[in-house]
Amino acid sequence: MSKRQRYVLLGGIALFVLMGIFPPWRYVSYLSVPREPRTAAERLDAARGRPKRRTTLEIEEKAYAPIFSPPGARSRIDLAQLSVQWIVLGAVTAGAVLTLKRNGHT
Repeated sequence: MSKRQRYVLLGGIALFVLMGIFPPWRYVSYLSVPREPRTAAERLDAARGRPKRRTTLEIEEKAYAPIFSPPGARSRIDLAQLSVQWIVLGAVTAGAVLTLKRNGHT
């Protein structure tokens, strides 16, 4: 293995570790908002001044954060995205190492 191949391989390993230390996170937050009346009974209640019914919205957010400091209490690591990142990194690193081998760099 040539020096360039070793550097490319070490760079790929370093990026793999960094991706594991700062993984993609997925977290869900909930927001309760009043909704517009849908039925005649709900419109009648609204006309009488009764409080509107509420709807809970689910908001999904993504972020990158250190493994020991998740962005929120309900955060989970997005394993699907992390797996894709690692697979692409492995393919690019392997391709670069093989390309350097074919070109005969020493």
